[in-house]
Amino acid sequence: MTTLVFADVHNRWREVSSIIREWGEKVDRIISLGDWLDNFGESKTDVIKTTALLNTLLKNPKFIWLLGNHDLYYVYSHNKYFRCSGNTEEKAKLFLEILGEQRFKYKLYHFDDYFLYSHAGLNPTFLPPSGFSPEWLEIRANRARIAAESGMIDTLLCAGFSRGGSQTVGGIIWQDWDDDFVSIPGVDQVCAHTPGRFPRRIY
Repeated sequence: MTTLVFADVHNRWREVSSIIREWGEKVDRIISLGDWLDNFGESKTDVIKTTALLNTLLKNPKFIWLLGNHDLYYVYSHNKYFRCSGNTEEKAKLFLEILGEQRFKYKLYHFDDYFLYSHAGLNPTFLPPSGFSPEWLEIRANRARIAAESGMIDTLLCAGFSRGGSQTVGGIIWQDWDDDFVSIPGVDQVCAHTPGRFPRRIY
């Protein structure tokens, strides 16, 4: 299976549109690792165009949208815990107007036979004593989603000390690659979130 992965769009709708035009029909699956909005110098047009592109992609059965920390507030703008840098009420309203119920089509992770995909990676701190399993992660992610929908907070969606949060390491949409990331034996992960000029690897 051929997979196209991109991350941290941050209003670069032109670039993503170009990539999709070139590769969209050639791949079996398209995975976005999140963070669609919020960037310096953005315009209202950028916000509208970016959200409209996401709306179009969500109708494509090939497309999988994994939630990023900058997406969380726009999906759950009623939840006071989810604001992060760049989030505004005006953008939240535009996001809601364009996406409507489609905004709930996100996933917190995607797991296949080869990789665990997420916005920022899963830290082993979150694992139960029995270790990682796909079944455990599904239950854990659903618990975090229910908390978000209820206006509450879950550690899986929180920032760690390195990103100004109140817990030791960041959750699956907040973990900092440089300060927090630790490999989980037997689980190969693909994530983004932490800026860098080139792809990085931990073995």
